[in-house]
Amino acid sequence: MDLSDVIERAELHQELAARVGTVPPTGRKPRLEGQWQAAWRMFETACQFYGSARPEALVSAMRRAHDAFTANRISSPGFLWYAFRELAPEVDVCELPMRTEWAARAMEAVRAGLRDEAFATWLVALDEALEALASETELVNAS
Repeated sequence: MDLSDVIERAELHQELAARVGTVPPTGRKPRLEGQWQAAWRMFETACQFYGSARPEALVSAMRRAHDAFTANRISSPGFLWYAFRELAPEVDVCELPMRTEWAARAMEAVRAGLRDEAFATWLVALDEALEALASETELVNAS
């Protein structure tokens, strides 16, 4: 998926809103509000830095980083350390590409704003939304 494409970004936004957003009583489309909308904006920013064609890779890396961070919370060096290692495992943290570092920092802002449990929910919802759109695209391409 290429998050620089307006249509794909809108479809992902709607798919995500259906999972974590609010559904207006008038039957209109679900929408993201408050903290979820802020998290979406930060995710878009992270994708711009990490590579708009790779939102799936970003979400996957952040899920692994979050799992490692929560598993080692007592002796943890912090979420960013895990995020850096997942986004660029072959690079020393001191030599991390600037765009990768900014992507990790944007996702750290999402994690800090949502807190751990909601961040985990957010990542799962993003992953499911990306999978749903990927399988929808596969069905359209197969026809």
